[in-house]
Amino acid sequence: MKVSFLPSHDHSSKKISDTNYPLNIVFVLINEFCELFSTSGTTAVITLYMVYFLRWNENTSTATYHLFNGLNFLFSITGAIIADSWLGSYNTIMTGHILCTMGHIILVLSSVPVKGGQLIHLILFMSGFSLIVLGSGVIKPCVVAFIGDQFEEEHTEERRKLFSMLYLIASLAFLITTIFMPMLRADINCFGGDCYMLVFGVSGLFQLSGVVVFSFGSKMYKIIPPEGDIIFKVCKCMWFAILNRLKNRSTDIPKREHWLDWAAEAYPNQLILEAKALTRVLFLYIPLPMFWALFHQQGSRWTLQATTLNGNMGFFVIKPDQLQLLNPFLILILIPTFDFVIYPLMKTYRINLQPITKMVIGMILTALAFVAAAILQLNVDQTPKYSKLLLNTQNQSFQFQLQSRSSFVSNEHMVEEKSRYSLVILGDENDVSSILLKDMGTKPVNGMAAVRFVNTLNKEVNISLGKDNALTVGENYSFSSYRTLERGEYHYVPCHTENEEFFLDLGLLDFGAAYTVFIVKKPGKGPQAWKTKNIPANKVSVLWQMPQYVLITAGEVMFSVTSFEFTYTEAPPNMKSVLQAARLLTVSIGNFIVLIVTKSVFLIQWIEFIFFSGLLFIVCFIFSTMGYYYIPINQGKKEKEKEFPEVESGDLLVTQQF
Repeated sequence: MKVSFLPSHDHSSKKISDTNYPLNIVFVLINEFCELFSTSGTTAVITLYMVYFLRWNENTSTATYHLFNGLNFLFSITGAIIADSWLGSYNTIMTGHILCTMGHIILVLSSVPVKGGQLIHLILFMSGFSLIVLGSGVIKPCVVAFIGDQFEEEHTEERRKLFSMLYLIASLAFLITTIFMPMLRADINCFGGDCYMLVFGVSGLFQLSGVVVFSFGSKMYKIIPPEGDIIFKVCKCMWFAILNRLKNRSTDIPKREHWLDWAAEAYPNQLILEAKALTRVLFLYIPLPMFWALFHQQGSRWTLQATTLNGNMGFFVIKPDQLQLLNPFLILILIPTFDFVIYPLMKTYRINLQPITKMVIGMILTALAFVAAAILQLNVDQTPKYSKLLLNTQNQSFQFQLQSRSSFVSNEHMVEEKSRYSLVILGDENDVSSILLKDMGTKPVNGMAAVRFVNTLNKEVNISLGKDNALTVGENYSFSSYRTLERGEYHYVPCHTENEEFFLDLGLLDFGAAYTVFIVKKPGKGPQAWKTKNIPANKVSVLWQMPQYVLITAGEVMFSVTSFEFTYTEAPPNMKSVLQAARLLTVSIGNFIVLIVTKSVFLIQWIEFIFFSGLLFIVCFIFSTMGYYYIPINQGKKEKEKEFPEVESGDLLVTQQF
C-alpha cells in the first residue's frame, strides 16, 4: 500500500491543541454537517413537494421517495468501488458534493411556477433529485473511510471517539432540519403557496458551504491513493478459486486451509489475503440486517402506535410523527454519556468490551425495546365489546328481530366479514325499525378524532366543521361518513336547514376516538346533539413510549456507532470504502425484511412486536456465536508476530523468513 501526502506539509504536527486529533478533521466534520443538513433538509419536504406542487397522488409520491432512497444505497456501493479503485476517497467526496450542489440548483428552478410547465417541472425535479441521490450516495461510504485515514494507526481510541462524533453530528443535522425546514416551507409564502424554493435554496447553500470548507483542508489531508481496479481483481480471484476447487475435487489432491487458497496458482498471496479479510467480514455481517429491520420501524410501526396514544401534555400536544425526534435528541445525550461516562467507568473496573460484544449488547437492547413496545400495545388494545356473528360467506344477510310492547318487526341487513356495526333502533313503542351503521374498524390516523352524523330530523342539515370541511346529511335517519378532526373542544358547530340556523355542542372530541352524533329535536327546544362513542379515546399517555425509545437508541449507540469503527479497522487497507458500503447495504436489506414480513405475515400488533423481538434474539445468538470464533485483524497480526518475530540488525529492521 502506498500513502501519498501533499508536499511541504508535516501531518504529524498538525494536531488540535495537545491532543492526538488531526487538525484537518475539523474541516471534514464541518463539511459532513453541511452535507447532512443539506440532504436531510431536502428530504424533509420532498414528499410534500411531490404531492402539493407536482400534484402527484400520495401513493406515487411515497413510491418515488422510497425508490430514490433505495437507489441512494445502491449508489453508495458504486461510490465505494470508484473511491477504492480509481478516484480515491477525497476526489469521490468532492465529486459527490458537486453533484449534490448542481442537483439543488436544479430543484430551486423546478420549484418556480411556470404556466403550463408541468412537464418542465417533472424533468427538472427528476434531474435535480437524481443528482442529489447520486451525489449523497457516493459520499456515504467514503466519509468514514476518509476520516479513519487521517489518524495514525496507534490512535485507535481517538478514532473511535471521532466516529461517535460523526454520528452525533448526523443526528444534530437531522434534528435541526426536521424542525426548521418544514417551518421555512409553511411559514414563508412563495408564489402564493408553500416556499419549497427557499428550502431547496438553503439546502443548496449548505451543500456549497460544505464543498468550500472541505477544500480548505485539501493541503492538510492524508491522501491514500487507489490501487487500480482492486474490487474487480478480488472478484476475479474469488471466481478463479471456486472454479479451480471444482476442477480439483479428487480425493488424491491435498486439501487447502481456505477455499480462497485455490486461487494461488493465478493470483499473488497479498491479493488472496485481502480477499480473505473481505469475505470474513462480509460473512460476519450476514445477520446484521435484522437489527435494522427493527430499528427502522420507529418511522412506521412505532409512529402508528403513537397514533393510538394520548399526546396531550397540558400546555401542548405531541403529534405522533414528532415522537421520531426523540431518537436524534437521545443520540445527542447518549453518545457523550457512553463515551465519557459509561465506557471509562467500565475500564476503571477492567471491563473491556470488544466491538462485537458491544454490537451484541446493542442487539439485545433493541430486542428489549420491542418487548417494551409489545407490553405497551397490550395496554392500548382495549376495544369495545361487540356481539360476534359467524358468517358462511364474505357477505351475508341476517334477520334482526325487534319487538316492542305492541309490535314485532323483522329487519334484514347485509354484513361483511371482519367488520363492525352498530344497530340503531328507531321509532316508539308502537312502531319500531332499525338501520345498520358500519363502524370504523381502526382508530383514526395520526391521533385525530373521527365523527359521523345521523340526522333524525325530517329536513336536510348542512354542517360546517371548519374550513373546507362541510357536509350535508339527508333527512329521516340519513347518516354521513366519518370525518376526521383535530382533537379539541367543539361546543359551537354551525348548522342550518332550509329555514333554520343553529349550533351543535359536540363537546370534547378526543385523541383516537370515533363518535356517532345523532341530531335530535326535543319538544320546545331546537336541534341538539346526542353523542355516542364507537371507539374509545386514547387513554395511555404517549410518554409511555419513552422507555422503548431509550432502549433502542442505546442499542443504536452500541451497535451502529461501533460498526463504523469495526468496519474500518477490519477492512483491507485498499477496500475501506467498499466495506463501509457493505455495512450500508445491511441497512437496506433490513428495510426489505420488514416489507416482506408485514406483507406476508398478518399478526396482531403486539404479537408482531414479539415476533420481531424473538427474531432478533435468535439472530443475536447466531451473531455472538460467529463473533466468538472471529479473529480480529489486529489479534491475527499479533499472533503472526509471535510466530515470526522481528529482529533488529543495526539500524535495519529485518523480518525473519522461513
